[in-house]
Amino acid sequence: MKYQNTIVLKWIMFLTGLHSFIVGVGLIFITNQLRSFFGFAPSPEQFFQTQGGVFHIVMSIAYFLGGYNQTKYKMLIWFSIIVKLCATFFLFTYFFLVNSSILILVSGVTDFIMFLLIFTYFRRINLDN
Repeated sequence: MKYQNTIVLKWIMFLTGLHSFIVGVGLIFITNQLRSFFGFAPSPEQFFQTQGGVFHIVMSIAYFLGGYNQTKYKMLIWFSIIVKLCATFFLFTYFFLVNSSILILVSGVTDFIMFLLIFTYFRRINLDN
């Protein structure tokens, strides 16, 4: 059973990393027309969204490494759990208090699902020890 949970967690971490990488590239290259389409104001300054994109790409490396070698990079899995939980709280808070964009809500739900999956399978692996 532990082996199956390890394989599932490896895939969850890989898909989480892929998601973060794609979001990062999207943030770097998004146009003002797409920003408007998703419910955000156009911005002549791209620094902060580019910085957010680079951050997502760096985070994807942590997710990939955590899935690649779950023993060696166990702390990256814990880190991933914390990051996804913090992202969930941030996105839901921002959605309810600042901007009710559907994209923010979908992002919050998506991060919550990733948090639950990583936490659940990581816990199963550790309980099997």
